[in-house]
Amino acid sequence: MPRVNDDRFRSEPAAPARMVSWRTIAGAALAFLIFEVLLRQLVAGHVVLDPRLGWLWRSTTVVQRLREGWGVSHWRDDATRSHAPVAATAPRVLVIGDSFTEALQVDDDEVFSANLANVNALNIGQSGHSAADYVTFAPEYRTRFKPAWTIIELAPPDLADDAFTKSKTHFTPGLDVQVIIMPGYAGRLSFLLTPLRRHSDVADYALTRLHDYRTDGELPPLFRAADYETPPKTQPVSSAVWPVHDEIARLVSAYEGRITFLMVPDFKGEPTGTEAAFLQTCRADNLSCVDLRSVFDDFRARGDAPSGFPNSTFGEGHLNSRGHAAAAALLNAELERLRGRGLF
Repeated sequence: MPRVNDDRFRSEPAAPARMVSWRTIAGAALAFLIFEVLLRQLVAGHVVLDPRLGWLWRSTTVVQRLREGWGVSHWRDDATRSHAPVAATAPRVLVIGDSFTEALQVDDDEVFSANLANVNALNIGQSGHSAADYVTFAPEYRTRFKPAWTIIELAPPDLADDAFTKSKTHFTPGLDVQVIIMPGYAGRLSFLLTPLRRHSDVADYALTRLHDYRTDGELPPLFRAADYETPPKTQPVSSAVWPVHDEIARLVSAYEGRITFLMVPDFKGEPTGTEAAFLQTCRADNLSCVDLRSVFDDFRARGDAPSGFPNSTFGEGHLNSRGHAAAAALLNAELERLRGRGLF
């Protein structure tokens, strides 16, 4: 049989690799710029690393519209949050705490620190802090701000596991403090890329979410959760093991007793042993303490909640504007009581 020449069976030489065209590069650059402009309308703000106080907001505007809440906050040169002008003679009250005090979810005029009457409230709240941080930074806070009084916001975990987490500033079993200013891989990478973060919200947002993505990566594969073998649960540590009384004593000493505690419990959760130990310490040591749980029944009676936003879960997460207003009302009553005693 004669051999048939069929071009379909001929192997063609491989096409040479093409260089990326200038159109592709220009298109990618244009897409990046468009995304940068759009993202700045939804999320913006750059943390800076203070060698003495760690990561904080300074001389920046923070926009949070992609996650929980819809807030815009302004942070001054001294790393405190902006509020309406007050009388020059108003006593300086330092307000420290974690993300409940930082309160990126609400605007400047809604956060509880902005609604404290007859004082100059210096809000230096920072997400992720705990009682260990407040003890660590007390000397620097007092030197920089010279407050007449200090308010420390606490949630139950701030006196429990969060204060003993070894990946960040934490208490040792003997209640010494192990200081970690720049925690984890994301912290080191953030430090190295600080110049880029200051000029690009895309880069800044990506690094901010890095920890979240790494944590989510430990979850079961999507659509295969039923096949995932759940590791055996460890017995939860009883809250009674946390040295709450001693932690509070360290805080009181660090701020020379001129301190009011604001407890912010979980609205949907039952009172924990840590919370009970905190309240017992307040009564036993005659401390200035405010517990937001005292107004939870009022919220429930009117079908409302102090936490949660239209873009998040009702009654969960951070304080909304009503929650901040309730906290401010409780604190104003307590500060007025303290002023009546001539304490500041």
